[in-house]
Amino acid sequence: MINGTDSTIWHPDARKDELFYTFMNDICRTVHLKYNQTHRNLFNIDTYQYTLPNDVFANTSDNQGFCLKDKTQQIKCLPNGLFSLSSCVHCELMLSYLLEK
Repeated sequence: MINGTDSTIWHPDARKDELFYTFMNDICRTVHLKYNQTHRNLFNIDTYQYTLPNDVFANTSDNQGFCLKDKTQQIKCLPNGLFSLSSCVHCELMLSYLLEK
């Protein structure tokens, strides 16, 4: 399912407890962003920074739909932090995402 925007524009009055969903064309999937920190700009206005959470490519039930089938048609999930781009780019390619501790 495709959720979110193309991440070029967001609605006004964002909240810190809100998740933002964006569709990333390069990896052919939707990801969510979580509040990370507040910055104050030159005009003394607070701005919120949202980042990818550490579990976005975790080996969890939320990501089971992105697991691959092996030659025997058994579902094989990649380790935490790895994501297969095979169905997106039609070749064997993995994306690595550094998980902070």
